[in-house]
Amino acid sequence: MSELEATSPPPQQAQPDLGPRKDGAPGATNKALHDQRYYKDRVCDAPRKLATVAPPKKIGGAPRPKKRLDPKLGDLDSYRVVACDAPVRLDAAPEPPPRGAPPSHAVFDKRYSETVVCDAPKKLGKDYGPAEGSFLRDRGSEAFRAGKLDDAELAYLGALKIDEDDAKASGNLAAVYLKKKNWAQAFTYAAGAVRTAKPGDPVGKWNYRVARALFALRQYDKCVLILDRAVACADCRADAKLLADCLATKKAAVAAQERRRDQALEKVM
Repeated sequence: MSELEATSPPPQQAQPDLGPRKDGAPGATNKALHDQRYYKDRVCDAPRKLATVAPPKKIGGAPRPKKRLDPKLGDLDSYRVVACDAPVRLDAAPEPPPRGAPPSHAVFDKRYSETVVCDAPKKLGKDYGPAEGSFLRDRGSEAFRAGKLDDAELAYLGALKIDEDDAKASGNLAAVYLKKKNWAQAFTYAAGAVRTAKPGDPVGKWNYRVARALFALRQYDKCVLILDRAVACADCRADAKLLADCLATKKAAVAAQERRRDQALEKVM
């Protein structure tokens, strides 16, 4: 018996169970040494990511300063936006002008002048008279003869701004637009010159410019009618070249009328 006891293996110590594992085997035995098997066999969840918390919403805001309101000036703080001080308020209304005195232009708005001190409005430019209009018309004629059509156009338009009924400036401007082949403007200003003409003005020449514009616009029947008026004018009968131009344009307009009539008959047939 003694030999058998000597050869028998030593009894194994019981291992305490630390709980069930995922695979059903008993748990690890050495808790103090943190047995690696424990971590291999024990299944644990990954650490969860903490949710980011949004900053708290701002409730309300800083109290706005109370506006300084005036019954006539409105918001006094708004004047600081345009980098100027608030207008000075007058203690009393201005005295009315004496009876019979000419009207004062220093105050152009009574409601404004009661609360704000301002200077009298300045008049821009100067008053132009007939002399300035004649000067601009002469400058336009010089530019037209030199072939500077743009300068001539500006000069004649300036003369018409001074006097809208300046027939000579209007007739000369029609000649500029005829050179530029702007037929509609040429007709407008030439007709305006005829309408505002005065005794002694070259109405025949201006009628001829109206007819040239109508011919270019293919208004042949009206062109013939205006040319008949131009030929009847005294200045046209006195100028042989102008009379010849009127007759040549009338002949071309009549031929164009007949050609248009023949084309219309061919379409019908």
